[in-house]
Amino acid sequence: MRELSTLFAHWTISSGKNDIAQGDPTTQGLYLLREAYCEANPGATPYCEYKHGGWTNDSWPSSETEQYYGRGPSQLQWNQQYGQFSNVMGTSTFNSKLTFLENPNLVHLDGYVAFASALWLHMTPKKPRPSVHDVVTGFYLPNDTDTQVGIIG
Repeated sequence: MRELSTLFAHWTISSGKNDIAQGDPTTQGLYLLREAYCEANPGATPYCEYKHGGWTNDSWPSSETEQYYGRGPSQLQWNQQYGQFSNVMGTSTFNSKLTFLENPNLVHLDGYVAFASALWLHMTPKKPRPSVHDVVTGFYLPNDTDTQVGIIG
């Protein structure tokens, strides 16, 4: 129950309207499946420019015509996350490791893909962080460095 509650809480905060003027924000989850400001103003500000360079771009090359702002219930972001998700989902379903780099809108336009991306973000560690799943279920055990900086399992 704790893990499911955590999953829904993340979806609510990431995709919720969060507008107190329109009622209880906890009832507004899964409303915005993409970052509305960045979609309306692509490339308008550095805030919406979710493209890593260097080795990340070598592994998951960003498109000059696409933007990698948040999409889906948990808001997949950056060319690295779209590329890693393409490695997992793209090859099995779309037959391409570049599927979501070439067409990031597929993440919010296809309900199956949207929720698959949210579950993938929940289950996948993002170095140096453990997965949310591992933390919530107690599978994550802090190492010496974690303990030294006050992260307790």
